[in-house]
Amino acid sequence: MKKKILALAAGILMVSNLFAMEIGALDPKEIYEKYPEAKKIQQELENEKLVLDKKIEEGKAILKKMKSELDAKGDKATKEDQKAFENKQLEISTELQILNQKLSQNEYNKIGKLNAEISMAIDEVAKSKNIDLVIDKSTVYYAKEGLNVDITNDVLQFLSNAEEVSLEEQK
Repeated sequence: MKKKILALAAGILMVSNLFAMEIGALDPKEIYEKYPEAKKIQQELENEKLVLDKKIEEGKAILKKMKSELDAKGDKATKEDQKAFENKQLEISTELQILNQKLSQNEYNKIGKLNAEISMAIDEVAKSKNIDLVIDKSTVYYAKEGLNVDITNDVLQFLSNAEEVSLEEQK
């Protein structure tokens, strides 16, 4: 009987703690749009993609020219001419694959670092405001007035302050 009472009391305490939770909400889209470091990384990745796109176009132009020259030779084209064209195709294809892999890895690393910074900022803001749970604002359909606290601007402020501290340390 004592065990049942203790279990019931523990259950009541857990349920009452659940309803006493401080819930924070944030808008990740707004953070990515307003955080300067996110904008900077996005621009860097776009620039790297443009460089890759330019190299792709250059490669296509080279192959198109070589193919035209090969076709112009017609029956006079030698096996060496055909082999040179195939080798150039392979060389360009390999180079572009390597560049694309580097771009993907760079994107993965930069986005990962950015997400880690944002996650750390969310953790720090939540701890400083005694928030037990942080949710994405876009997934909440209804919340009772005062049930959750929007911490988006607090996270942006924290990130901004952390960036200023980092810049001062570099000087």
